[in-house]
Amino acid sequence: PSVYLDDPSIIFPIFSGLFVTLRFGNNEDFQYESGLVKMFLRETERYKEKHPEHFCRALAMQGEMLARHGQFMTAINFANNLRGIYDVDQHSELISQTYGSDRCAECIAQLALWNEQIRDFKEAM
Repeated sequence: PSVYLDDPSIIFPIFSGLFVTLRFGNNEDFQYESGLVKMFLRETERYKEKHPEHFCRALAMQGEMLARHGQFMTAINFANNLRGIYDVDQHSELISQTYGSDRCAECIAQLALWNEQIRDFKEAM
């Protein structure tokens, strides 16, 4: 039997914690990490109207993972999608309280570095 949660957003920080553990544990299994991130994106997208902060975190996670694996163009696309949703005044404090830091702001800041990696210096500025 499946379990129904009134507020499934309580499990979202678990996805983030697993991701951080993989990132700092020298994980080289891109398939496993990618699957985890896709699952987090799928679940948070279902609730993005009620809990946009979690969907923003999932987009940031996807961008960071892709960039770490050298997929800068795709990472840039995710970060640009994040920029269209993320509102620092509305989301930053809640994201920091929920996840311990605001990786969405970090992802947007890293966007300049990713643009530099693909030699798009105009966008990097």
